Amino acid sequence: MSSPKELDQPAVEPSPVVLNNHAASYKHLMNASSLPNEVPVNRPPHVRKPLRTTLVGKPLSFKELEILRWAVKGKTVWEISQIRAVSPATVKFHLSNIYGKLQVGNRVQAVAEAVKRGLCK
Repeated sequence: MSSPKELDQPAVEPSPVVLNNHAASYKHLMNASSLPNEVPVNRPPHVRKPLRTTLVGKPLSFKELEILRWAVKGKTVWEISQIRAVSPATVKFHLSNIYGKLQVGNRVQAVAEAVKRGLCK
């Protein structure tokens, strides 16, 4: 049986080298000068949204058209998610793609652009 002194001691002492290497692996996130110019300093690279310019000129998918048509009718994200049996996050994802493809910044502009282009019947 172990003595009380042995139970107070950790089984393995953490190595200072491992701790230093671990801290060094995150140093690039704390040093804004190491980030590319187009990355906002207040958001780490893994949180950034993809550039919408990659969607410009691509046609709307069937799902995006359906969601856009519901948006034109005034449905909320939650209502569209219930109609399509998907999560609200999925609807927001499709709306974001719609904004990029139509080169607009929000839902009102997307609806106006859809009506202008005759996308909604």
